[in-house]
Amino acid sequence: MKDNCINLIKNARIGISKIMIAQPDEIASSEALLGCAFPLDYKDFIGEVSNGIAFGRIRILPVLSKKNLKKTGDSISRNNNINTSIWFNGDSNALSSFLIFATEESYACFAFKKDSDNSVWYWNINSNTIEQLDYDFWEWLHVTLQQEKDSIG
Repeated sequence: MKDNCINLIKNARIGISKIMIAQPDEIASSEALLGCAFPLDYKDFIGEVSNGIAFGRIRILPVLSKKNLKKTGDSISRNNNINTSIWFNGDSNALSSFLIFATEESYACFAFKKDSDNSVWYWNINSNTIEQLDYDFWEWLHVTLQQEKDSIG
């Protein structure tokens, strides 16, 4: 699944914006700031494929990079901070239990349950529930990239 995702990203002709991969110290710094370890698949993505991407309506959040503040300022740390996050309607319990790693414009987000596996969870602004999807990170990314590719044309 990982290889399929990488191929979709490499072969995208329009609408994709990648960021130079995250360095191990940048990942460790973000993990320390958030007080949790990132799931291995997400860490693998940002450290080997791209430190975040924007593709259609979807953004995979980057870790903050001092070398690229402009593209990484709206980082995973910022989106998971109770003082700056727009997600989960400001519910501090949800923000402390989940790690938001991707957004769909400004109305939905995707998260991992902290200290859990790679299962992807979904929340949108019209709902007060966080739903577990039937995907791990790479499965979610493959389906999402394919859907966005199809909608872009």
